[in-house]
Amino acid sequence: MNEDNRLIRRGAQSQIALKAAIIGGGKACDDLLVLLSDERLKRLKMEIMGVAEPNPDAPGISRARKMGIFTTSDFTDLYTLPGLTLLIELTGSMDLREQMIHTKPLHISSIDHRGARLLWDLIQIETEKQQLQQESEKAIRRERDWSQRFIDSLGDKIMVLNRDRTIYRVNGTFVKASGLSEDAVLGKPCYEITHRVSEPCKGEDHGCPFEEVLATGASCSVIHQHKDTEGKRIFEEIMASPILNDKGEIIQVIEGIRNVTGKVALEEEVRRNKEYLENIIANSSDMIITTDLQGRIVTFNPGAENMLGYSMEEVLGVGVETLWKVSGKRRHLMAEVKAKGFVNNYPATLIAKDGQEVEISLSLAELRDREGHVLGTVGISKDVTEENRLRRQLIQQEMELRKANDFMNKSIQSSP
Repeated sequence: MNEDNRLIRRGAQSQIALKAAIIGGGKACDDLLVLLSDERLKRLKMEIMGVAEPNPDAPGISRARKMGIFTTSDFTDLYTLPGLTLLIELTGSMDLREQMIHTKPLHISSIDHRGARLLWDLIQIETEKQQLQQESEKAIRRERDWSQRFIDSLGDKIMVLNRDRTIYRVNGTFVKASGLSEDAVLGKPCYEITHRVSEPCKGEDHGCPFEEVLATGASCSVIHQHKDTEGKRIFEEIMASPILNDKGEIIQVIEGIRNVTGKVALEEEVRRNKEYLENIIANSSDMIITTDLQGRIVTFNPGAENMLGYSMEEVLGVGVETLWKVSGKRRHLMAEVKAKGFVNNYPATLIAKDGQEVEISLSLAELRDREGHVLGTVGISKDVTEENRLRRQLIQQEMELRKANDFMNKSIQSSP
């Protein structure tokens, strides 16, 4: 006979209520009545139907009366109780035990004060078991209360989902943001509460992190566009992670939801500004060059390509001093920029790819990040080669004209 069969038979018998009566209303009877009245021992399915005791002031008799249990001074009166199946003798009297054995009906079983010890042990085991269960339940409640207080303290909305997408648990931030009570949220599909729609998220632009976690077993995050309780458009980042059981199986998914509307707006503004700046750099006829802290070329716009004949690929990462006719002049310029932060209309000469000299008017400034740290330099240059050539030509012509005028004046003065 295997253990499973024994458990099955015991399980079936345990469903039959045991109707018992106690002979002897002393302290042992009183203790037994107290134990059996405990809510935790209902699983024993034992009902005390009567107590017999000649002493009307015995503690067991007094408690039985208060509990509404039948009492009598003659134990044979207990035989008439309907459905009685067990007598428990707690007097310790051998004579009374002999009388009980010879007078009780055959359908009623009995245990004497010595056999009652086994009953006491069983009750004690059940009591300890119930106490352990109660302590375990308290520990679980404490742990749950602590974890709930923890997630309630978080600024992000927290939602724990069952595998069928129903909401198992939320934090206070979620309840407050949703405008709904916790009871109205729990057990509902997540998309009904967060998106106010009747079907799950789908599509490349609105992927479901819940599905991805179940598919991959790994954490993930997405940004969704939602509407708040006032109907305004908001962006929320949803970070989802699996909750595993002892076997490593996904039993639930926890999602943290954060409002990133400001972040998305800022990123959009940065993107627009970047595009705007890139358009200016790309479409400017001026030469625009940025360098890092080591003076290596980082940006070389089309204006620079047209002016010097190099492509961006040819000069990217190259020291900008190699383009200068006199490199020492740039070092002098950088000292001035470091002292002032910028220099405007600085005259310089660069060497183009074909070896020709290109005269420029350079405005150079330090390139800094938001915290003010210097990242390098940005320079904007105009090609003034032709302008300088014409200026020099004009100066030469003015000099020659002045010489001619001086010669003519001298000739007039020397004539008779």
